[in-house]
Amino acid sequence: MFERKSDIHPYLAEAGLGPFAEEIERLCVPALAFEPAGAGAAAVQLGGAPLMAASGAWPAHPGYRQGNALGDRFGGRGPGLARTFSGPTPLHFVASIELAAVKRTGVLGGLLPGAGRLLFFWDPLAGCYVETEESCRVVWDRADASSLARHDVPPALQAQMQGEYIPAVFPQKPLTPLAVWSMPDKWLLQDIGSADLRASLEDEDWEEIWDGFSDAMIDAGAWKLASGREVLPHRLGGWPIPEQGDPRYAAVAAARGALGLAGRMPDEAEKAACEAEMHRWTLLLQIDLNKLSDAFAEGTVYFVMREADLKAQNFDRVHAIYQQT
Repeated sequence: MFERKSDIHPYLAEAGLGPFAEEIERLCVPALAFEPAGAGAAAVQLGGAPLMAASGAWPAHPGYRQGNALGDRFGGRGPGLARTFSGPTPLHFVASIELAAVKRTGVLGGLLPGAGRLLFFWDPLAGCYVETEESCRVVWDRADASSLARHDVPPALQAQMQGEYIPAVFPQKPLTPLAVWSMPDKWLLQDIGSADLRASLEDEDWEEIWDGFSDAMIDAGAWKLASGREVLPHRLGGWPIPEQGDPRYAAVAAARGALGLAGRMPDEAEKAACEAEMHRWTLLLQIDLNKLSDAFAEGTVYFVMREADLKAQNFDRVHAIYQQT
């Protein structure tokens, strides 16, 4: 991840990847990282009480389609988990992003609406088991600022979390956006790189260089830019920074029903179909859960969606994918 586009080519050249620097620079895309906000109104809010239309309803998930089967298998792991599988429950508020502030950065090429705010909600109990659109909601709240109000967490969600280690309300944290350049990881380069670049990834003469570069990128993770500047490990837009596989693949597999409740692995034809389709999906937001709340020891939730839906400004089919190392 790079603070400036001018950082990309020199960084890759210094790492010994000069022959591929120009191509990789072309594959890097704009994104937003985040830093703690100072005093005053913040462009981004994690946790706390969401500010949204006074008449807006707090999102809830319906009864999960496989709720009974999930409850039978995993419900004994916690009282709240059993309850969330069994019926409709309010979702946790995760983040709010003021779209006018995003527009002012000049980043993301107008992909997002220019006014209002995006509010992200998720089920942190069932979210690691349900990776379809059922376990999250992304609300595009277009209400005028004069008609906004703070919404307290619903009593049903407070009751839901009784006896659980996750609070009903995550700590409120104001953030400010920072424009960065996002680079595909090594495994994604195997899919989208040129023939020469892909061949180098499997060439013994390049193995040590690629391994060293990949290890350095993994060590930096979402925390540190190539310039050395440290940021919070959350991202809006850009390429996913996966803890496991590409979260877009997981979303496609869930949408296609390629992964069953019993953890059935997709066959080769299903894998190929998912790999092809995932390139029509994009990362909307990724949140490091440990930096959202110390209730989580680790893990990242990725909100991903179809590029066609993003172009249409339709946030009704966003999927939330949970990963941990």
